[in-house]
Amino acid sequence: DLLDLPLSLLSRNTTYADFVRYLAEHGEFGPGPVEEQVQKRLDTLDRPYVGERVRPDGSVLEVRRNPVADGGFVSIYTDVTERHQAQAQLEQA
Repeated sequence: DLLDLPLSLLSRNTTYADFVRYLAEHGEFGPGPVEEQVQKRLDTLDRPYVGERVRPDGSVLEVRRNPVADGGFVSIYTDVTERHQAQAQLEQA
């Protein structure tokens, strides 16, 4: 829901590269060559990651990724848009 993914992408046959490619094609990572954006993310799967990014619709996602022992990884996406809006209001006050 947070990423507005189509149901067709939510299948057992979808790879992480497919998922990232879809996001890149839809502007989730900003401008730039799609395959470079995909490769950049694939190259870092073995390392923990914590970051935030602004989606094309203006919402803000926090992304946390941790590798697991079997070579996979776990990613957690959290919508932190309201926190950013509250922080902006405090800064304006």
